Amino acid sequence: MKTRHLLLLLLSIFYVGMHHAQTRGINYKALISNNTGAPLANQNVTVQFTILEGNMMTTEVYKESHTTTTDDNGIIIVNIGEGNIISGNFTSISWGLDTHFIKTEIDTGSGFVDFGTTEFKTVPYALYAESAGVSSPFSESAPNRITAANTNANFVVGSVSTEDQNSINFDSRMFYDKSKVAFRAGSVDGTQWDNANRGLYSFAGGRNNTADGISTTVFGENNQASGYGATVLGRQNTANGSNSLVAGFGNISSNQINAQTVLGKWNEEETDALLIIGNGADNMTRKNILSVKADGNIIASDLSLAEITQSNALVTKAYVDANVGTPSTGLEQLDEGNGNGWRLIGQNANNFGNIGNNAVDLSTTTFPNTTYGATGNSSFASGIVTTASGFGATAMGNGSSASGENAFAAGGASTASGEGSSALGKNTVASGNFSFAVGEDSEASGNHSFVFGSQTSAIGLYSFAGGLSSSTSDQYSFAMGNNARATKSFAFAFGRLSDANGQYSASFGENVEVNANYGFVAGSSNTVDGNHSVVFGQANTASNPYSAVFGLGNTVNAQGAMATGLYNTYDPNAIFQVGNGTSGSTSTAFKVLNSGVVNINNLAGTGTRNVKVDASGNLIANTTANTEILVVSAFDFVKGNEENGIGLTRDVFFGSFINVPGDIAEIYAPIQLPKGAIIEKVEYVYSESDGQANRFLEFSIGYHQINSTTNAHGNFTISNTALNTNSFPPSNKIATANNVNFQVSPSTNIWRAFFVRVKPGTGGWTGNGLMAIQQVRIHYTH
Repeated sequence: MKTRHLLLLLLSIFYVGMHHAQTRGINYKALISNNTGAPLANQNVTVQFTILEGNMMTTEVYKESHTTTTDDNGIIIVNIGEGNIISGNFTSISWGLDTHFIKTEIDTGSGFVDFGTTEFKTVPYALYAESAGVSSPFSESAPNRITAANTNANFVVGSVSTEDQNSINFDSRMFYDKSKVAFRAGSVDGTQWDNANRGLYSFAGGRNNTADGISTTVFGENNQASGYGATVLGRQNTANGSNSLVAGFGNISSNQINAQTVLGKWNEEETDALLIIGNGADNMTRKNILSVKADGNIIASDLSLAEITQSNALVTKAYVDANVGTPSTGLEQLDEGNGNGWRLIGQNANNFGNIGNNAVDLSTTTFPNTTYGATGNSSFASGIVTTASGFGATAMGNGSSASGENAFAAGGASTASGEGSSALGKNTVASGNFSFAVGEDSEASGNHSFVFGSQTSAIGLYSFAGGLSSSTSDQYSFAMGNNARATKSFAFAFGRLSDANGQYSASFGENVEVNANYGFVAGSSNTVDGNHSVVFGQANTASNPYSAVFGLGNTVNAQGAMATGLYNTYDPNAIFQVGNGTSGSTSTAFKVLNSGVVNINNLAGTGTRNVKVDASGNLIANTTANTEILVVSAFDFVKGNEENGIGLTRDVFFGSFINVPGDIAEIYAPIQLPKGAIIEKVEYVYSESDGQANRFLEFSIGYHQINSTTNAHGNFTISNTALNTNSFPPSNKIATANNVNFQVSPSTNIWRAFFVRVKPGTGGWTGNGLMAIQQVRIHYTH
């Protein structure tokens, strides 16, 4: 049966000297096993080696075969170069001129199997020397021992010298300096390993490391050991002090102290520390996080010196055992049947219940008891006579108890018995699951309920009560204030003596109550007894459904009725009332009855009253007209000719005038009066002090009228409104037109545009403020 064999190369190929000085070979050792991994013991095998030259592995320079037998462990040992030559000359191989590869094939009886081709990573030294005509400095004086005759010579591998050759091909090398008993292995970019930088009895391995001190040791990269007996590990470190140890990155030891140890990174140099741990960022930002001084003091960057240099700051266990003894304070671990828990040292176990597993008990008591303390698993108790009996419960304060799972009780005599409940304060109780009670003498008994304040209670599910003596009695209810009560589901009460006794009802204010579903009340001393009713104000009552009351002292007792105002007189037939009474005498100023009749109290009386409805729908009980004044300012005037106002001056002090002397242009100001107005008087405020007879002002009120039926139009002057300033003394400043009595009452087919007209006398305008119109006041009634 054909069996596939595995080859395990046990030893890298290397050069060894053979028994005969003239014969040189390469030792080869392998374990031969089958495809299951079992060694093939005591079996004949044939091994064929082919040596190839060049990176392309195309030139075969030597081939040989060995026929041998595996030992009891399946191992064979042969010397390459001593087999049956198939081709080539082993001693003529130019090892130093090119790269070489070895191809291995093994036949265990079923033909040769190729086990691959491997490069010679290093040239066999003696073979290379022999092929170059150089005799080997080594000799084999006994089995497994190679000696050199010249005991003063240096040993170098990878270069032609121990010194730098200024060639990258010789930077990576290994050598032993016999004269300085110094060893180097690795790679350098410069002269770090030259004689001037090699310390006596020194050792350096790695890259670009310098060991120039006596008996120094360096491993890593870019390190330097200069102090006597110094050791460096890591990267970019420097050991200047004797017998110092520097490890890490970027660290440095001082040459001012012996046997200093530096760890970490980028430490700050200290001359009096035996141990330094650095935590700097770079060479420019060096920092120490811990320093142990030669005098025993310890410096930490996050602690002040005063905190750590006291005689009792840091002590050993031996010192504590010898001087402190058993501590009298702290916690002791106990197992009282439930598992390990912790209780304050020195407490009498007879005063507590059995501690829970993973519980912590910081409470105290002097009374014999079997329930006090942290008895629940994973519970916590602190204070005086507190009890945490629920799983994960917490009890703190004086006499507090947390019996619910994950419950929390704190304060004086507070109790949290519901799951996930919390009770804080004095005499508070949280008995509902996930309830919360805080304050004094308050209770949250509904699941998910919440109370705070004094003497408050929340019985309903998801209810809320806060303040003083407030309470909720049903689910989703809310009461807050002083004696506020919400007794039905979804009820809301807020204020003092505020009651919400209907479902979905709400009460706000003082001494108010809702006794119906969906009712709403706000204010003081109000009452809602009808469903869906609303009351605002003070001392109001809504007795029937769908009613609304506003104001003070009003009452409705009809369905859908409304009242507002002050102290209405109750009328069961009224659907709307406006009260205008007092606390001692009720009265209704206006009301609408169910029949649609409207009653106005101030229109009542004996006989027939003079009442009319104006254009806006207002009821008027008298005939007194309103008097108004329309004021036309100087800035309302415009020039009335085709020049579009050129030459017109409107001044806040002098008024409106034409600023061209002798100009006879007229100026106008449009006015607008309400329909039905009656013009009774016109006042013209002016200035005219030129003194010349032909320089005066003429005033009038006119209108432009258009008849939409006949298309006739024209300008008209209102009688008794035209005045001439020459008719008044020079000192006069106001010209008044009385008894005008003109009514503005256009018909449907007549359109009128009213205006004030100012015209100069024959001498024209003075061109300045000496002759100007300042204001026009039109008095009218409507």
